[in-house]
Amino acid sequence: MSNIEEVKLQLIPTSHFFELQGAQIVQKSVNLPAGTHRVTVVAQKEEELIDWMLLEIHVAPKFQDPPKIASTSCGMVTVEENMELKEFKRIMATGMTNSSRFRFQGSPSLFSIDPITGYISANALDRETAQEHLLVVLLSDSGRNDSCTVRVTVADQNDNAPQFNMDTPDEISINGSSQIGDILWKFAGYDFDIGLNGKLSVDLLEDSSKSLDLVPETGALVVRRFAPTDSWRIKVRVIDHGSPKALESEKELKILNFRQKASDSKDVEPIEFLRQSYISSIDESLPRGQFVAKLEASGVSGASGITYSIVEGNQDSAFSIDSDGVVRSNLELDKEILDRYNLKVIGIVPGTSPATQISTRIDIRINNLNDNLPSFPISKPRRVAENLKVGSYIATVQAKDIDGLGILQYSLDSPDPHFQVDRFTGVIHLASPLDYESSKEHTIHLKVSDGEFDAKTNLTIFVSDVNDNPPKFSKDFYECHVAYSPGQPFARIEVTDLDSGSKLSYSLASDTSTIFKIAPETGALSMKVLPPVGERYLITVTATDNGIPSFSTSVPVLVVIGEQTPTEKPVFERQEFRFEVLENSKAGLQIGNLSGDTREFLYSIQDPEASRIFHVDQFGRLFVAGPIDRELKSYYEFTVEIENNEMMSQKTQCKCHITVLDENDNSPIFTSSGYSIHLKDTQTTHGQKIGQILARDLDSDENGRVSYRILSGNDLNIVTLNTDSGVIQMNEWTDSQLEEFPNATWQILVEARDHGHPYRSTVGTVTVSLKMSSWSGSAPFFVLPVYEIHVMEDTPIGTMIQRVRASNRLGMENKGLLYSLKEHGGKLSIDVKTGEITLKSHMDWESEPLISMYLSVSDGNGRSAVVPLKIMVEPVDEFAPVFTKSSYRLQIPISTPAGESVGQMQAIDEDGGAHGIVKYSISDRQSTVTIEEDTGIIRLHKSLSSRRNLTIEQITVVAYSSRNKQTKTTVYLEIGPFDVQPTLPKLLLHSKPVQIAAASLILLLALLIIVICVCMCKSRSQKKHPEILKPSEPRRPSQKAPKTIQKQVYSVKTGEIRTLSGDLPHHFPSNSMTSSVSTSSDALRILRASSRSQMDSGIDPDNVSINSSVTDYLVSLGVNANPIPPRIRHNTTYDSLMNEYIYARVEDVLPPGPINLSTPSQHSLLRQPLLTAARRPQIPAPSFEPLTEIFSEIVEMQKAEESNRHRKEYVQVEI
Repeated sequence: MSNIEEVKLQLIPTSHFFELQGAQIVQKSVNLPAGTHRVTVVAQKEEELIDWMLLEIHVAPKFQDPPKIASTSCGMVTVEENMELKEFKRIMATGMTNSSRFRFQGSPSLFSIDPITGYISANALDRETAQEHLLVVLLSDSGRNDSCTVRVTVADQNDNAPQFNMDTPDEISINGSSQIGDILWKFAGYDFDIGLNGKLSVDLLEDSSKSLDLVPETGALVVRRFAPTDSWRIKVRVIDHGSPKALESEKELKILNFRQKASDSKDVEPIEFLRQSYISSIDESLPRGQFVAKLEASGVSGASGITYSIVEGNQDSAFSIDSDGVVRSNLELDKEILDRYNLKVIGIVPGTSPATQISTRIDIRINNLNDNLPSFPISKPRRVAENLKVGSYIATVQAKDIDGLGILQYSLDSPDPHFQVDRFTGVIHLASPLDYESSKEHTIHLKVSDGEFDAKTNLTIFVSDVNDNPPKFSKDFYECHVAYSPGQPFARIEVTDLDSGSKLSYSLASDTSTIFKIAPETGALSMKVLPPVGERYLITVTATDNGIPSFSTSVPVLVVIGEQTPTEKPVFERQEFRFEVLENSKAGLQIGNLSGDTREFLYSIQDPEASRIFHVDQFGRLFVAGPIDRELKSYYEFTVEIENNEMMSQKTQCKCHITVLDENDNSPIFTSSGYSIHLKDTQTTHGQKIGQILARDLDSDENGRVSYRILSGNDLNIVTLNTDSGVIQMNEWTDSQLEEFPNATWQILVEARDHGHPYRSTVGTVTVSLKMSSWSGSAPFFVLPVYEIHVMEDTPIGTMIQRVRASNRLGMENKGLLYSLKEHGGKLSIDVKTGEITLKSHMDWESEPLISMYLSVSDGNGRSAVVPLKIMVEPVDEFAPVFTKSSYRLQIPISTPAGESVGQMQAIDEDGGAHGIVKYSISDRQSTVTIEEDTGIIRLHKSLSSRRNLTIEQITVVAYSSRNKQTKTTVYLEIGPFDVQPTLPKLLLHSKPVQIAAASLILLLALLIIVICVCMCKSRSQKKHPEILKPSEPRRPSQKAPKTIQKQVYSVKTGEIRTLSGDLPHHFPSNSMTSSVSTSSDALRILRASSRSQMDSGIDPDNVSINSSVTDYLVSLGVNANPIPPRIRHNTTYDSLMNEYIYARVEDVLPPGPINLSTPSQHSLLRQPLLTAARRPQIPAPSFEPLTEIFSEIVEMQKAEESNRHRKEYVQVEI
């Protein structure tokens, strides 16, 4: 300005704190309120407005709070060792200025801090060097300081392997005085880690002698049994309990055994488990069937067939043990459910009476794996004021990880400049100012990581409004030309307040209140009186809000009073206009014209949103002013107003309706980045819906109508795609398609295309997969409905007798199959993975020719198959036949015709079936006798009439069931001039009188038996001692038996068979049985019934026994006449003394009373009738004596034959 004295400066509004002194603004008060003061300086010259300016005066607080460290950003923090820690923690503070600086008290060598941002960094820390670090953080600002402490705790990692103590020897001796249970050494170790990482257990890995044991908890090496070797080597290990992987160290030692072998030989190895306790570990989350441990026992052979059982600690049946002592997991284990199992296992050892029971314990640790995702709890929204200081605490988020393997680390999933999250504590601080007017709420996207898995969550922060904005006028200076009459509003002052809920009030400065007035609520200006024309008034309008604290703003308004001239009211052509505009139209495109008036007016769009998109110029032309997107808004409706500065009352309005037309500017978008379809068994029907894809197009009509098609990947035409709906349907399925795609996954590319011009398209991926673990085509089954395995009964234990293999419909290899046997009774075992069936006990065709059980296979996915398994035991010729005696004697009279049977051999074979059929042969070269191969009957081969003297021949009879299974016995043939009577069958065939006499004799014998029974009963009641009547005297009831009895020799004829037996003592059997040996099959049946036929002795008949042999006598009396060899089956009852009964005295074996030989319940061992050689009367028989004495007595008997021919002898025996 050329002449500043002529210019008048005015400060609006007038202030209590500032004033104009010339061209300078001067502070009037000492106590200026801090904040921003806004004033307008107006320059006038000769009442004409020259210029104006807006001036803002910022007043700083006199006393500013010093910067203060947020305590929530300090405190304790736990970090992992061996990890690079760059900017792992940030110290936050409020009231920071440009001069604020962070630093450490002292100089910690491992840590550093950024002086401006407050970030703390560190090198990799080692817990074993220092477990805790204390940092003191100082904040300085122009002499004002604040401090806090940060305690850094280093979490232990399992990074140190355990070691044995230095004093652990390389050799350990067992001295001569060592006993079972003695401790040879106690192993100890050390580990620099702590907690479970430093907890140690000691284990015995190798011990070839199987004589030592090691207690895991104490490390004591104990003698459990004595070894025969002088020295051997063992291997021990020390292992920690760390996670996720335990560390270990091994040591090999030499054991020197100085215990004397002589004493060793006297020791009996006890039956017990090799270890009193076992330790093992297994990772969690593994499929069932994992190997855990193998138990072994001492004092038993490998084929002992121990029955193992888990009797304690097996919660949820988590483990199983097979017949080999192998412990496996029975389900998928979870350390978070149970981290340790202590099992008690017992073993029942067969072959001892009573059965021996042994026991041991297995300590199984479940190794922790990082198999669980961390998780956030449900977070509640937080509300903070917008004037919250930077550095203030907002919230804390805490995630949980049940694995607990690593320290969780927090971060922002998407950057947000307003917030800062602590890496290890999850504490959130404010990093930059909030503004309610800019954003009423914030969503913090948080992420936590455990090193392998991530979890995310959102935290909503609502911002509370604070009255921190003063009212703002639409203009910084108003100028009005008024020619209206008083009382009419001539202008309206518009004011906005960004704070919510603010209620504004208007007021005028007191110096102009006599001429002008303003509506307190609307801000409409009017005049109280009409000033003279040409007057100019500069008035001050103040707008005040109702907030706390309250803010006000003032604006100058220049009012010029002019003459009232009639003006034409501006009008629109019509009250409503409708236009259409294509989206994405460029700015400046004219849409239409609202007025046909050529005068210039001020047109304003009343809708703030529409005013950013459209614009009306001074001639009423409507233009595009901003970007138009139909997908955001397809229709606008707003009001346009014409403002006339000269005549506010002449304002007019019209309404505009604008429809945004669609343009194909959007491509179809799939609702998912990729589609996955998992086929099931029930989804193989043609035309069945198995999935659907969907794409959306924001465009409308044809531009937004989407069609679908398959581009590639459907070479086998498995599916079809509906072009309109996107439905995926099954077209054709065969298992053979898996041959080309063994992974059972098909990647199909699909296209979504709209119908615009030009069209737009998007390509997506559909993954069609077949989960083989649940597909029926992969379900295991056995090809055979029944498995039959033929096993020879002499197959050694431990022999693999069969390898079974399950298949599936697809013929695919399945390595996860698990085989098992059910109801096997410990006879077989099967390898759960290979299907090899192994023999665990001896087979016996005779006792159990067929063993039935069930064979099962499962795939670990709940699918299994079971088929019967039959073990067909094939007989083997195990045993050689056994003769009933070691040698035989046959007495053959020289008068015996050729072809006559002279005796029968009999042998027993414990085998069954074809291998139990005994055949006979004579190994000697002789022509005297022959033997029938099947029956063992010996027949005279040629006539003996040429012989006169007594001769004895020896032959060897062989009994055999096969070429390799045979037994020999010696048979002595005594050939001499024995007086042998013709057989009764021949007399009956050739002599009628003889037949009658025989019948009479039988009847007489029956009467005799009745008389003897009556007499014996009578004598029993009178005497306690046996009484014997002499044969030559008549029997009197009162006569006592003599003390000496004449010995007799009996000659028994059974089926024309004569045998000789030696003298045996008498015996009283408990029961009697009979059998027939008429055929070899009958003999075999008798053997099965545990009753063997006995050869008769060729002894002459006496007076008592005419039609029966001594064997029949004995059988009728309840004596079992079956000689049994010592080698027999356990379930058969034999009388081993039967061989001696035939040579007993009659008085020693006959019970008192009459003898009844016709009782049906009494069965003879040989059913063939026993006939005497002649009907001549019996002679007194000598007692059993050597053969020479017998022949002498025979001569004497022949001399007395005639005199005693008609005399009958009766013998009565009382017992």
